[in-house]
Amino acid sequence: MVEFPPVDWMVITEDNIDEKMAELTASSGNFVVFAVSSKGYENLAIGIGELRRYINEQKAIIVYYEEALSDK
Repeated sequence: MVEFPPVDWMVITEDNIDEKMAELTASSGNFVVFAVSSKGYENLAIGIGELRRYINEQKAIIVYYEEALSDK
């Protein structure tokens, strides 16, 4: 199983950018923003779903061959 460490997400808007900038600068000393469009976020979610599907598919193939080899 792959486990990811926790990620803190926040939504930054024109209305709260000053507040979030001060909050991040106070907590980490830096203000860095990684942005993604709503379509980019949708594509990211689709890609993660595809990755999960592929991993599950590969696991099923491995189990199949392990069982086939252990029967002989």
